[in-house]
Amino acid sequence: MLKVEKELIKFLNKSADTQDLDILHEWIQKPENQESFKDYVKTHFAIELAMNDPEKDQIKERLLQEIRKEKSIRYRFKKSPIFKYAAISLLFLGIGYFLSNGFFGLQPHVVPKEDDVTLQLEGETVKIISEDGVSNVTDASGKVIGTQKGDTLIYHDQNSKNNLVYSTLKVPFGKHFTVQLSDGTQVFLNSGSSLKYPIAFVPGEKRAVFLDGEAYFEVAHDAQHPFTVQSESLEVAVLGTSFNLSNYPEETDTEVVLLEGLVSLSTPTDSTQAVILDPGFKAAYNKTDHQISTKQVNTASYIAWINGSVVFRNETFGNIILKLERMYNVEIFNSNEELAKETFTATLETDNDTIEEVLGYFNKVYRIEYTIIDNKIIIN
Repeated sequence: MLKVEKELIKFLNKSADTQDLDILHEWIQKPENQESFKDYVKTHFAIELAMNDPEKDQIKERLLQEIRKEKSIRYRFKKSPIFKYAAISLLFLGIGYFLSNGFFGLQPHVVPKEDDVTLQLEGETVKIISEDGVSNVTDASGKVIGTQKGDTLIYHDQNSKNNLVYSTLKVPFGKHFTVQLSDGTQVFLNSGSSLKYPIAFVPGEKRAVFLDGEAYFEVAHDAQHPFTVQSESLEVAVLGTSFNLSNYPEETDTEVVLLEGLVSLSTPTDSTQAVILDPGFKAAYNKTDHQISTKQVNTASYIAWINGSVVFRNETFGNIILKLERMYNVEIFNSNEELAKETFTATLETDNDTIEEVLGYFNKVYRIEYTIIDNKIIIN
């Protein structure tokens, strides 16, 4: 990633101020950055531009002249403060024109980042999980303790006679994964989440796992061994139940939605004051005021992601952007603060719809315009 990527994005989104332009200008003057700059523009900035200038041939010829020049960018930009910004604009407009007309053989599209699902046994190296593979899961001694079948890990029914040994499963943006723990508990992990869990539970002790991100739990009933899910903000204690826990660091609330059974919620700052949640209710812990609120909800909309859907009900556009980034593993830039506060209602089939189709929906229904720059999406 280039150090000036944010300034480049803001420039293309017409939101760059003088300070941004000065940063870009200073960076581009350094000889060691000139080739990186050219390569970055040609590789990443496949921009759809409405070029209404009738003298497009002149723009093309001017750009080609600039490319042929032997003189450095430093020399050209020394002429005047106005020209240095005009030169940057001309370069981007010219390349935008050529790319949008297939001059370089490229078309605007979204390219999700490539990230891997990883599994790390405590004290061992990180292993990449192939989502279309089948393999054994072993402990530190090489003993087979489970199997991996595609996007599912299944641990054998066993108890640990010694201390707890943990594994950590990390799921990147744009992917889902399922874990069946050794007690039979099913955990469905959403995009951008990680789960730390024992490869086997110890008899006589509670069953505890640790979550960052979002997961849906179907907990195996065991009255003698309560099951707890610990996040940065909340601890959820259950006996046997089904619930969804969302605890992404970039969101203001940690949410628990209960489908079946009964759960008890407590915070790290006050574990004595537990909140009991009934089925059909959602609890939200606010990370700012450290308060827990509850309300009755339609639980189906909160677990739709398991089946490849996402439901937005009066959701702010700012929150929608965060979720789309996680689901599709892309970057979305929105400099319109007023738009970020507006609320929208939509149901998306993320397993079947591409990010381009989702953006097209928002453009058609809500007239939200956007520009695609490689895997970056600019909300205009």
